Amino acid sequence: MTRPSAIDAVAGVLAKILREKSVKGLSRKTQELYVVVFLTRFCFKVFFEGDILYPLVEGVATAATVYVVYLMRGEYQYTYSKTEDTFRVEFIVIPCVLLSLVFHPSVTGYTVTDILWTFSTYLESLTLLPQLFVIQRLKECDQITAHYMVCLGLSRALECFFWLTAFVILGYSFLYTSIGWYVISSELVHTLLLADFYYYYYTAWKTGSKMTLPGTKMPV
Repeated sequence: MTRPSAIDAVAGVLAKILREKSVKGLSRKTQELYVVVFLTRFCFKVFFEGDILYPLVEGVATAATVYVVYLMRGEYQYTYSKTEDTFRVEFIVIPCVLLSLVFHPSVTGYTVTDILWTFSTYLESLTLLPQLFVIQRLKECDQITAHYMVCLGLSRALECFFWLTAFVILGYSFLYTSIGWYVISSELVHTLLLADFYYYYYTAWKTGSKMTLPGTKMPV
């Protein structure tokens, strides 16, 4: 299954950059983590997916995200919120590496690719932490960024629904001890991380005001 978040994650960011000619309010660290996610998962898609469409989608998403990082490091670097984008990504990457080495399902029958797939799944559930940190430091979120993050969260909910449907309706009983639970668990972690963001997004939408967050800073 191709994750809809692969497209959502980059489409919203590109829309903001091309429309506003600015990367203000965006976390470059989040985008760089997405590059790592896509590259590690791409190895699985290329060698073990039976449909060429899946690797193609992942390849497009990877190339587009690399382009976003290029813009943030180059043409629009002067608009980059460097002083706010200070989340220490090693707190994300190192635990994901260790967990994937110990806890990984048998997806392909090859340990290396199984670990790569699991690492990308774990890491993807946490990639938005630097972006949330930037928003918290700025204490506001522009409309495009807010919409893209909410749509990304909705895509995760739809993916959870897919796997639960596979359990109940399609009879994929082997998933109870395999890949399905890893995906669902990672999506639930992602959803919980965004729970507070959803609340402030809904409040801003209901009142027709700009989305702002309280002044308390997130711990690094």
